[in-house]
Amino acid sequence: MKTISLFLGVLLCCFFQMQSVFSQIPQVRLSAGFTTQSFMGDEISANSLVARDSLSLPGASFNGQQLGASLKAVVYLDSAKKFTMPIGLDYVRFFGAQRLEVSQFYRIQLFNSLHVITPTLGLDYSMFKLPLANASMYAGVELRGSFFTGGTLMREDFLNFYKEVGGFKVYDRDSLLKTIEVKTKPNTFRLGGALKLGVEGKIQGPMFLNISLSYGSPNLFGRDNSRGELFTPDKTFESQETLVTQLFFHFMLQYRL
Repeated sequence: MKTISLFLGVLLCCFFQMQSVFSQIPQVRLSAGFTTQSFMGDEISANSLVARDSLSLPGASFNGQQLGASLKAVVYLDSAKKFTMPIGLDYVRFFGAQRLEVSQFYRIQLFNSLHVITPTLGLDYSMFKLPLANASMYAGVELRGSFFTGGTLMREDFLNFYKEVGGFKVYDRDSLLKTIEVKTKPNTFRLGGALKLGVEGKIQGPMFLNISLSYGSPNLFGRDNSRGELFTPDKTFESQETLVTQLFFHFMLQYRL
C-alpha cells in the first residue's frame, strides 16, 4: 500500500503542477497505438507451464512478444520542444499455452493468462533532428506502476479418435472430456521504470508517428517473496520474487491538438 500511495502521490503532484503551468505549455499531442512486452535473460516466466525435463523449472509459457494497447498524452514542456512529458496507460494481456500428449488417445491442453495495466509517467529529451526526414530522435526515462490482475489457468482434457485409412490409423476427431479453470496468484501492484530511445516524425498536418523501444523492469520496488515469481501462476517451487527485465516496444500515432 505504501508503494501504491507513493506512486499515486507522484502522479497527483505532477498533475497539479501541470495545472499551474498549463497556459505556458506550447503544445499537447494525444497518441494511441500498440505495445509489446518481452522478457530478457533467463526469465522463468518464459518456461513452459509443465517442465519438459528434470533440469527445468515450471514457468508461465509467456515466451515471445506479448501484445497490448497503449494511450498517451505527450506534453511539451518548453517552447524549443526539447523536453516532453508523456503520460500514458498500457494494457497487455499475457497469454501462454502448452499441449501435453499423454498417450496416442489422450491429450491435455493448458492455457495461462494474466492482465497487466500500467500507468506511466516519463520525461523525454529530443537529442537531434534526422537529416533525411521530418523527424527527431529522443531519449527518456519512465516511471511505470503495474497492476497485475485476472490471472487464470485453464485445463482441457481431450480424447482422440482415429480411423482406418489404407490399413493405417489416421487421426479423425477429438472429444472434450472436461474443462477446469482456476484463478492463479492474487492481484498485486509493482513499481518499476525503464530507459527509452525513440523516433518521432511528422506524417501530414497534425498527424505524427512515434516509435520507441525501452529497457526496464516492472518490479524495481515492492517485490514480495511470499508470493513467488511475479508472472508465474503457481509458487510451489518458488522461494522468492526475482527482478524481472523486459523490452517494451511502442508504435503510436499522434495527433497534435
